[in-house]
Amino acid sequence: MQKSVCFRSYVLWYVAVLFLIDQYLMRTVMNGLSFSVMKHFNIHAQDFGMIAASYYVGYASLQSVLGMLVDTVGPIRVLMAGVFCHLVFCYLFTCSAGVEYFGVSYLVVCRFFIGVGSSTALLSLTKLTKTQMDIKKFSRYYSLAFVTSVCGGLVGIYGVASFLENNEWQEVFRYASYAGCLIFCGLFFLRGFDKGVIRKFSWSGVHPKRFVQYIDTQVLSIGWATALISTPIYIMGDTWGVLFLQHSCNLSYKDAAFVGGMFWLGFLLGGLIERLVSQRIGLMETMAVNALLMVGSFLILLFFSEGFHYYVYIVLLVFMGMGASFQITALRSVSLLFSYEKIGAHTAILNAMVMILGFIAVILVGFILSAFGPVMEGLVYSKEAYQCAFAPAIISLFCGVAIVLSMARKYEYSRH
Repeated sequence: MQKSVCFRSYVLWYVAVLFLIDQYLMRTVMNGLSFSVMKHFNIHAQDFGMIAASYYVGYASLQSVLGMLVDTVGPIRVLMAGVFCHLVFCYLFTCSAGVEYFGVSYLVVCRFFIGVGSSTALLSLTKLTKTQMDIKKFSRYYSLAFVTSVCGGLVGIYGVASFLENNEWQEVFRYASYAGCLIFCGLFFLRGFDKGVIRKFSWSGVHPKRFVQYIDTQVLSIGWATALISTPIYIMGDTWGVLFLQHSCNLSYKDAAFVGGMFWLGFLLGGLIERLVSQRIGLMETMAVNALLMVGSFLILLFFSEGFHYYVYIVLLVFMGMGASFQITALRSVSLLFSYEKIGAHTAILNAMVMILGFIAVILVGFILSAFGPVMEGLVYSKEAYQCAFAPAIISLFCGVAIVLSMARKYEYSRH
């Protein structure tokens, strides 16, 4: 019998989606703020990479525990804790006194805990979609949530660039904190509506030995493939894209931010058609096609884009974003191929693997750029420096595609 969905379930689901939008905003905001933050604190690419990448460490650090908590005490309580952590450290990130006393490490710690809070968004939303919404329409709701949340990525790059014309960069984090307060209030009033998942908390439920039970070969394979293919997303979409477009493609800051935001517009478009494609050719095949699209666009942008017209850069970034929508396919595959009782832990494994590789990729780019050094005052790096810094991501992409193709032959994946 089809599960009826009440009005409060829709409200709860949309509140969770709002936090996912906020999470994407905080994830990509350093891309739009890269030059402002580096100039304000007079830091080079290495220190900026540490600040930006600490978000991924925080995101990945508690995934196993949070995933099991979502499956035991319920997604709403976990989401409330994550929103509270997120809003507190977004506000603390703007406090100049902390930087004066502790230096760049203060910003690293704040970004770390912003990542910890943000990590509850996708885990809780996945569980809520399974328990609150019509299970027969899970793929539709899940894709819709991702497509909507990508608006946070658009705002985090181009929206921030426009905002900075009349405001200081610190205001971005303050407004994110205020938005977190509103989301927390909404969840507080809806906290009693978890369906059939709240049980009495016990530390034995999150014991590491219990987590081993959730590890599955297919989940690990999907996790490795997704993590390896995702490295350009964290480089171009999250952190270094605007600086690269400014320095290597000779675009103004506003134009570079607009073109960088087109990556997330492409992600949005890819998310709209991803489910239709996977129904035709299969889950793993869709991941492989999207990854190859991203490989081609990334290679052209990195090595053959000199002298391109402004609109060509837009097309390349849109295609890269469309290829990046394979992440939706990967997360849906984990949600569809395994039972909902363990969906929190399985999603956590995938998230942790992806974010750890994202941390390594962003840090590595910062180290390589700093090793080359700026070519002039104003923290401007050469195109050759960016090519060397981004080259490991190309290798990572091809390795991920190889894993996906081998999985498509080894396992039979249904078309969803």
